[in-house]
Amino acid sequence: MNFKLFFTAILLICFTGINNAQIDLGKIARDAKRTVNKRVDRNIDKAIDNTLDETEDAIKGKNKKKKNKGEDDYYDEKGGTTVIKEVIPNSFAGQFMITRDIEGGSQESNMYTIAMQEYETAIRPLMVKTPHNLIIYDKENETKTTINTVKYEGKALRDWVMREEVSEKKYAKAERTDEIEDIDGYIARKYTVKAKEYEGEVWFTKEIDADLGIINYLLELDELFLDPKLGFPLKMNLSFDDGYTEIFKVTDINETADQSLFDISQYNLVDMTDLESGK
Repeated sequence: MNFKLFFTAILLICFTGINNAQIDLGKIARDAKRTVNKRVDRNIDKAIDNTLDETEDAIKGKNKKKKNKGEDDYYDEKGGTTVIKEVIPNSFAGQFMITRDIEGGSQESNMYTIAMQEYETAIRPLMVKTPHNLIIYDKENETKTTINTVKYEGKALRDWVMREEVSEKKYAKAERTDEIEDIDGYIARKYTVKAKEYEGEVWFTKEIDADLGIINYLLELDELFLDPKLGFPLKMNLSFDDGYTEIFKVTDINETADQSLFDISQYNLVDMTDLESGK
């Protein structure tokens, strides 16, 4: 046997196999690239939608844990009952702007700066400054401090309040849509909502875990009966049965709160119960 010819044949076979392997790998790479490019545009909305679903599920579980954690605990001590109430701090610490454009109603359009820190929520109207220039709600002590520089110059009036939680049975009917919008850098999902006195569209985000109940209470929006499990509303277009419409939008979201909004040291703090009793 001619060993030289034999080894030459073996080398040719190996070289041909390597080239074929290289060609096949290149083809696979090109095919994969084309497949990915075809799927990117089609799947991006689905990916965002799935991510929102996962976030919503996580937040729902988190809120459920919060609710259980915040329930009152009862202890029997020497035949009596002591109620110990645990207050959950605000999850969102920062501030944002709310614009309310109202047409046809008794209320006036306005803008508000809302700031939140550990247990306090401050709200300052920027346009219409009546009846108050500033309201600070402390959910740990269940107090509301109001400042009206026109009516009570130099005074901050503090009152104790018992804020009633909205029953889930009263929540507005909300139908989820597939529409997603970027609002001020936050992803929000559109819902169509319908309640006893209004209907419209609301864009909820799960990226801001602010206490919706407190903000609605301070803005006197409790009658909207929005389900907090849907998230925080960044935009609302609402039409009410009595003929007026409201456009509500959140902008200028920051994760740092202006501490001056919580500083009332320049005012004389007056307890409302003392004021009412003439002290």
